[in-house]
Amino acid sequence: MANTIKLKKYSDVIEEYVAAGTITPGMLLVFDANGKVAAHNAKGGSAFPMFALEDELQGKGIDDDYVATNRVQCWIPGRGDQVNALLTGSAVVKGQYLQSAGDGTLEAYTQALATAVLELEDDAKNGFKITARNPGVAGNAINIKLIGSDSATAGSEVVAVDDTTKPGVVVITCTFKNTSAAESTIAQVVAALNGSSDAAEYIFVEAVGTSSEAAFEADANLAGGADVNPGMVVGQALEAVNPAAATVRLKVRIV
Repeated sequence: MANTIKLKKYSDVIEEYVAAGTITPGMLLVFDANGKVAAHNAKGGSAFPMFALEDELQGKGIDDDYVATNRVQCWIPGRGDQVNALLTGSAVVKGQYLQSAGDGTLEAYTQALATAVLELEDDAKNGFKITARNPGVAGNAINIKLIGSDSATAGSEVVAVDDTTKPGVVVITCTFKNTSAAESTIAQVVAALNGSSDAAEYIFVEAVGTSSEAAFEADANLAGGADVNPGMVVGQALEAVNPAAATVRLKVRIV
């Protein structure tokens, strides 16, 4: 690997900023609240491509760290530029996308769009699987309340949706019969939730186990929803490298 951070440049935008702490040439940088530069500290977070160069004006190389209050030579590479960056974490293959590892180094980009899910089961493993209609983190703000009532009627369960009281939060309530020998079944609650056009806008419900068993009370949120932010992708590996629990250098193309 070359003894420089700029491996290929089509643009040459270099700025100088004060270091907030120790910075190794090749680190991905971010501004702190005081306008100083520091190692990018948001794992998988949005990142503007800005990397620390070696301080060649002081005769230093890529292994010579900057310390707090030093003036850092910061390169803002453009698309297609190639950076001698730092890699940690799992092995990467040529062409794999990279994201911030949260400490100035890069790691394999592993983010995937995911849909929030909630599984509710009784002691016999009977119950409900509730899935958000739309993928993403918004599904994690869906709250399910299953409320038993003596005054309810089995087969005529009541579903209510509140998506206005708390911005971004959706509360879906199903009130069912819980009187012994006349209780609502899991299947009836599933049918009520799926049969509500308001609830069906947010969730789809399936029975788990024996659906003829009695319904039960619950109060929980869906979980596991995840968004994909294109700003998470910093660059693309131009070689296969395995850090093997260390920090290594890697040729990276800015995308």
